[in-house]
Amino acid sequence: MEAVNLLLTKDTLIEDVLEIAWLFEDTGDTDSQLAILADKQKIIEKEIEQLIEESSKSSEIDSYRKRYDALIDEYDRVTEKLVKLQNKIDERKSKYEGIIRYAARLRSLQKPIEIFDEELWYTLLDRVTVKTDTLVYTFKDGTEIEIEI
Repeated sequence: MEAVNLLLTKDTLIEDVLEIAWLFEDTGDTDSQLAILADKQKIIEKEIEQLIEESSKSSEIDSYRKRYDALIDEYDRVTEKLVKLQNKIDERKSKYEGIIRYAARLRSLQKPIEIFDEELWYTLLDRVTVKTDTLVYTFKDGTEIEIEI
């Protein structure tokens, strides 16, 4: 509890946590890239449809097949990039939501903390590192507090 109480004495703690949250909330660049890739994917889909229509009227199947394979490869690459970007956005949003919950939990705390609270532990702490003569408490906002054993 000592480490949590030391963390709570920091005057700008909640403001610092919310500033970190903002960094994860802003997905503007990634959202723009996602939109560009989605547009590119739609263009490729239309090109594939046109190619299929053209190939149905032609006897030169080999040349259409090569172009079709190239478009499918390009479509797959774009789709892979889209999935990766969407995962990145989802991860950032998840981190943002976790940090907001962390800030809300900090705001709700009565100071000082006198009894162990398992929910508080899981909400605030990321990990505890045991050293020879100290415990290093690493909180979810990155703050580290070292307590002598």
